[in-house]
Amino acid sequence: MVKSVVGEETQLKSAEDRLFQSSVPAQVGLIVGKLSSDSNRGFVYDLIPTPPTDGGGPACSLRSEGGGRDDKKKGSKSGKASAEPSLVIDGDWVGEHARQVSRMLLGGMNVVGIYIWASEASFKATTSSILVQKLLDDYNQII
Repeated sequence: MVKSVVGEETQLKSAEDRLFQSSVPAQVGLIVGKLSSDSNRGFVYDLIPTPPTDGGGPACSLRSEGGGRDDKKKGSKSGKASAEPSLVIDGDWVGEHARQVSRMLLGGMNVVGIYIWASEASFKATTSSILVQKLLDDYNQII
């Protein structure tokens, strides 16, 4: 297990600035770097956003909960006026992106993880066990 992660501040700052300045409410992408088993240290080189699907749809979007008959019943019992939107991630597309990027990387560099950029409320509104399991399944198929 990696205990610390090191990255070049200017490189990661540019990725952070890009995410803050983008108009997308949610984004998913790959973390490219190198994990060292000798020193329990990981090196992050870059964050690579997953591109839109072949059909032009986003790899990650927000979905408002509601509209279904069961949701209306639940909403009236709890008294909530509006629920936070949850994340919808195309795990198959993210997995395909990771496979393609892995094949293009130079020796010693790997796809070492996945990042999700979204509001904390949207992330918490997503069923985390389903989200994590789907992404891990797709990610493990790469390795």
